[in-house]
Amino acid sequence: MNYDHLKIKLEEEREQLERQLHQMARKDPHEKNEWELQTPEFNPQRADASEMADQMEALETQVGVEYQLEERYKEVSTALEKFSNGVYGRCEKCGNEIPVDRLTANPASKNCIEHSSI
Repeated sequence: MNYDHLKIKLEEEREQLERQLHQMARKDPHEKNEWELQTPEFNPQRADASEMADQMEALETQVGVEYQLEERYKEVSTALEKFSNGVYGRCEKCGNEIPVDRLTANPASKNCIEHSSI
């Protein structure tokens, strides 16, 4: 089956995720597909308690967003690696072909519907 259109979609999504991640993190030079959150400078001696609380709340939100973006980035990168290995579109659990409708909805799908919750 020809999945070229899905590969293009995955490449575009990976580029978009990289742009978003670069705004809040940097690539880990030691780990493939890993990112390190860039934390703001905190100076508790200069900030009042309210300001510190606001900064901590913003950081917590940023950590959550960065985590979700990084996880999706890994999924997309793994799917693109499968193209190189010739196994794209195959369920990781049973080896059967993943339905095209499922791949169209989520080109990074790694399992067929039967094994999607495993």
